[in-house]
Amino acid sequence: MQQLRLTARFLTLRAVAVAAIALPVTLVNADAPPRITPMLPSATPFAAENVSMRPTNVFSPDPVAPLGAPKGKILLTVTGALGTGNAPALADPVDKSGATQVVQFDDAMLGALPRAEFATSTIWTSGESRFSGVPLREVLARLGVHAGQIRVIALNDYAVEIPLAELADEAPLLADRRNGQPMSIREKGPLWIVYPYDADPSYRNEVIYARSVWQVDRIEVLP
Repeated sequence: MQQLRLTARFLTLRAVAVAAIALPVTLVNADAPPRITPMLPSATPFAAENVSMRPTNVFSPDPVAPLGAPKGKILLTVTGALGTGNAPALADPVDKSGATQVVQFDDAMLGALPRAEFATSTIWTSGESRFSGVPLREVLARLGVHAGQIRVIALNDYAVEIPLAELADEAPLLADRRNGQPMSIREKGPLWIVYPYDADPSYRNEVIYARSVWQVDRIEVLP
């Protein structure tokens, strides 16, 4: 019996020792709060090549469908940062790192763009006339240009700058018809920027009159 009690005691002590060895945490101070080691995610290498360093204030034109080359007499040339081109690019005199896109329009190409018309009098003509043509905003949208400024230049090199933010959906018109007929150079054509002057007093001021360029030859999209 004594030998059985000794054996049982030995087994009990052995079980306690095994249990102590199996404990994953050693308590140093029973009154202290348990120590928690947070699991940190593994670090992800920084990929510099995936970070764009391009300034956010640099205008970039939207991609647009290509334009065919004009087949008739060129009426309008547009240059600058455009979404397409149909003529040889020009060396950019300001930014030597790139080139300026060039688009040329003939009468048929302008006629294929969305058109609008309105009747108005002007301070340069007699009576009311009906002007038709392409809204200037539509010409620029076809080239992927939706922000910034443009410089409109006439045949005699008169030039004026216009912010795109001040262009309405249907005004001004890049008019190519007056009372249904093409306009000659003598009649301020073949292209004339016209506003509906009679429609709103805001179209009757020196700023708008200065932007009403006739004999429009080219448009520059400014950086």
